[in-house]
Amino acid sequence: MKKKEIKQYENEVVIHQDVAKLRGRLTPVQSRSMLSILKRANEQVAENSNITDFTIPTNVFLDDIQNKDESGTIIKKLSSHLEKLMVQIFEWGTVDEINKAIFMQQIKVTNEEVTFTFSNYIREYIKPISNALIVKDFELIQSFRSEYARQLYKHLMMWDSKQTLYLSIKDLKDFLGVPDNKSYQRMDNLKRGVINVAVKEINEKCPWMDLRYNNRTKHRSKIIEGFDFGWFNKQKKKTDSKEQQKPSTDYSDYYGMNFKIKGNICEHLLVITPLADGSINCSFRSGENYHFKSVKDLLKLKI
Repeated sequence: MKKKEIKQYENEVVIHQDVAKLRGRLTPVQSRSMLSILKRANEQVAENSNITDFTIPTNVFLDDIQNKDESGTIIKKLSSHLEKLMVQIFEWGTVDEINKAIFMQQIKVTNEEVTFTFSNYIREYIKPISNALIVKDFELIQSFRSEYARQLYKHLMMWDSKQTLYLSIKDLKDFLGVPDNKSYQRMDNLKRGVINVAVKEINEKCPWMDLRYNNRTKHRSKIIEGFDFGWFNKQKKKTDSKEQQKPSTDYSDYYGMNFKIKGNICEHLLVITPLADGSINCSFRSGENYHFKSVKDLLKLKI
């Protein structure tokens, strides 16, 4: 059965999910450049599905990566960052199916144009298919100062329909490009220096999300094995002064409570994620996830 093709619109970038699940550390310049390269390659593949050698006007590329360097040495700096993408081997995909490959075989940056050729692995995924992440605000994802915020935002968007995301400690470190050193083996350092930085910037740039996270621990222990993220991704609408007041989505008073649901004891409520229809998704430390029509329905089961 042929998969439905996805069209990439002006301020979007479409990325195959296997490519989006990059495991490795990028500089902000490399990360922004990758997104620009993928976006502009999609446009060229839409015109010529057999194309292998790609070109982007340098002025377009600099606009894409939101370059603010006016020192006159930007071309040299770009070349230094991007040439490493020809030799640095990244892991792509899930822990169950990891592929190792470089991002591109060739790249050259001049004052007039950026020319490049993808590695065979990446080129296979530069095509309009349905198994893709659609980043609907290209300028927004490029604007993040923290690379941790950009990578976390990308993964949140993969699960935007559910508005919940669980990342094990390994996946979080791999996907966000956390340095492999002793400092970040401590959970307090990992939270303070990585997760809190990313969550803060995402909430600053996307206040409608109200992104939060909680620890997920091993059953009946204090050992953290990962993190549950929850958000309310509904754009604020332009309304007049007669706009009705919306119900509060602050559920922090309920976190930590225990419930008996369908005969199961669900310990320590971690995250309540409100949905657009007024219903909620709930995640518990003990590993369960449930959906309720309202908070009232959940509270009836409190023990």
